[in-house]
Amino acid sequence: LSMQGVHKLSLYHLNAWDSMAMGNYPYPSNYLIYQQTNDASIQLPAFPVRAACNHMSGAFNHNDTARLLSALRDAGNVYYNATGTEHCFDLPEDVNFDGIWDYQFCTELLPQETYFKRDGIHDMFWSFDLNHSLITEHCVKSFPASSGPNWSWMKDMFQEVEQKLTNVVFTNGAYDPWTAGGILPPGLSESVPSFMIEEGAHHLDLMFSDLEHDPISVVNVRKMEMEYIRKWIVEKKQKEGLSRLGLRDKFEMD
Repeated sequence: LSMQGVHKLSLYHLNAWDSMAMGNYPYPSNYLIYQQTNDASIQLPAFPVRAACNHMSGAFNHNDTARLLSALRDAGNVYYNATGTEHCFDLPEDVNFDGIWDYQFCTELLPQETYFKRDGIHDMFWSFDLNHSLITEHCVKSFPASSGPNWSWMKDMFQEVEQKLTNVVFTNGAYDPWTAGGILPPGLSESVPSFMIEEGAHHLDLMFSDLEHDPISVVNVRKMEMEYIRKWIVEKKQKEGLSRLGLRDKFEMD
């Protein structure tokens, strides 16, 4: 395998671990793999990261590369071979390609997994610095009409968010890699709070309630979300009531 092939294989597995972390739900789910399988009956297991880690647990001789690679393959197969029917995989020509998200990334600069900065100390991967030139090259090659990501819009957007946003609850799942780019607790203001779901994957609070498997952290956060929503509805109705009352008084005085 060439060095380019090794790099592709590494990113291929990085994507698997990242996707399993996003989909690290407490129950079996097809949420993150349906786009590959188009079969709703095929699901990732509950807590797929734990299932993958089971293949790499125990004592390993670091010189036993064959066993290490076999364990890595089996761990990645929790995601890539959820059907249990695949026997071999072809490495994608462009590991950075991410379907419809790729276009959005290249035109708006939404973060994409393979470009995340890594240091090999605070994460389980190898050191990698964000390379703007590499990203632009990828985007122009993939979408010729694109001149590369718009690097300024995100800064402008968040400045406007901080100044004008009200009545929004932000949540983050501690298991979800996207939390690194989230608005973290306590939030931006009293009317823009943020909560951490300690056992939460990607927007677990927006998934259907599962009384048997939902961790207490997501149950509590959903209650807080409902409390804020009810509070804002009451405030809105009170404000509208006062406005109508003031308008009626004006007419009566006239």
